[in-house]
Amino acid sequence: MIFFLLSATAKAQIKPIGIWRDHLSMQRVIYVDSLNKTILAASSNGYFMFDPQKNEIITRSKSTGLSDVQINVFSKQPTGNKIIIGYENGNIDVLGSDQVRNLPEILLSKISTTKKIYSIFWKDQLAYVSTNFGIVLLDPYKYEIMDTYFPSMDGKLIDVYHVAITGDKIYASTSQGIRSALLNSGKLNDFRSWSQENPTSRNTNFQALLKWGESLIAAADDSLFIKENGSWRFFYKSSSITSNINTSAKNLYIHESNVITSFSTPSSAPQLLKSTTITQSNYCFSDGSSLWIGDENDGLIKLVGTNAQIIFPNGPSGIAEGQSDAKEGVVAAVAGDQFKVSSTALQNKLYVLKDDRWKNYTASTNKALTGLADFSSAAIEPSSEKIYVGTSGTGLVSVDKDDKVEKFGATSGGLQSDRNQSGFVNVSGIFIDPSSCERASGIPAARGGRTAYRQEDRSVRAYAALVKPSRACYASAHGTLEPCLQDSRIGPGR
Repeated sequence: MIFFLLSATAKAQIKPIGIWRDHLSMQRVIYVDSLNKTILAASSNGYFMFDPQKNEIITRSKSTGLSDVQINVFSKQPTGNKIIIGYENGNIDVLGSDQVRNLPEILLSKISTTKKIYSIFWKDQLAYVSTNFGIVLLDPYKYEIMDTYFPSMDGKLIDVYHVAITGDKIYASTSQGIRSALLNSGKLNDFRSWSQENPTSRNTNFQALLKWGESLIAAADDSLFIKENGSWRFFYKSSSITSNINTSAKNLYIHESNVITSFSTPSSAPQLLKSTTITQSNYCFSDGSSLWIGDENDGLIKLVGTNAQIIFPNGPSGIAEGQSDAKEGVVAAVAGDQFKVSSTALQNKLYVLKDDRWKNYTASTNKALTGLADFSSAAIEPSSEKIYVGTSGTGLVSVDKDDKVEKFGATSGGLQSDRNQSGFVNVSGIFIDPSSCERASGIPAARGGRTAYRQEDRSVRAYAALVKPSRACYASAHGTLEPCLQDSRIGPGR
């Protein structure tokens, strides 16, 4: 396994003091294609182009010309040079010849719903944009919206996830199932022109739909159906829920957890593509000799046989939401939130910037971090370069410059458990004082919070407010400790 964590370009230089720079995570790749002898990889924060010959990466984001943030859809025209970017808020950029043209019509429309773009289907020079209210027909060469279709049963707004066109018919996977109509009827904006398709007898929500050669593929949970010669039939059942499907070089690729299943033809046997580097594939592109994979966590993966290369721009591996710290050229940031625990994936991640290079500490890169709760706060001890991390439930963690990890949980005289949950130690804020012992604030003071000191002899001693906490003391338990610490009515905890 080979890792490439590259700077923005080999020619890039550090910007002078006073000039803002991006430090974006592009390890979640949602789309892959080729562009002018480079490999194009899109993430939610922007996109990058990797040149395999020069081993260089060029990144693009809002600070370098894009109109918005939070990319939801990225699609390159199969037979032209246009690229359409759809943002989470409904905004659209059209890229071509190194120019960016913004089309904010959907974003600014008065439709009484959020404007979300799900996918884009190309038909010659036109783009069919699937949204959470219908289908928008876009001409990216004239930079204008030509029409809007609502293929629901009653003509009302409807979630349209994907569009596909085969022969003389247009198909749409919607929240009401798959709907179809004659493409050139001239009546696509009349909901009565759309009829129901029934790949299966069950009332199923098809989250994916695409054209494969002259066939149509529809995916629902772990099952795929194919329409050939005018008839639907069951095609394939995956081992887990299908996260996405796409085609490349005449092959069909089915993305399921850390496995990619491919078919060369509808009648061929499935081929399984496995690699320990694949955590959750989102999209893939074949150039004939290599398979380029967009992964949920590992960026762009180049797979040749069993050999894998991981490629992404140097940067933090995720979004930093907790208390960060910066001292003497070092930045420490954490993924968790000081005020809430993630309800989805664990955010036990630490991002460290030193000498203009980011290093990411996660459970996958350091097994000592496995099982820890969300990282919500961080502080740097300058003399030793040791970084202290507060967690939302598993106490205090330290990481030294040699990546050695030390953990501190609840003790009788030190960090204290939540009074309502034994063993739950929430460290919501950390500060380093001049005497070189860090302060870790515990659970909210209104619930009996304490302040703990880890002294130079590595012992942890707890201090608790002996009076009803004020607003300042409550805030201190979430990261601003000084007002509370200066109160004379604070003494040793017992």
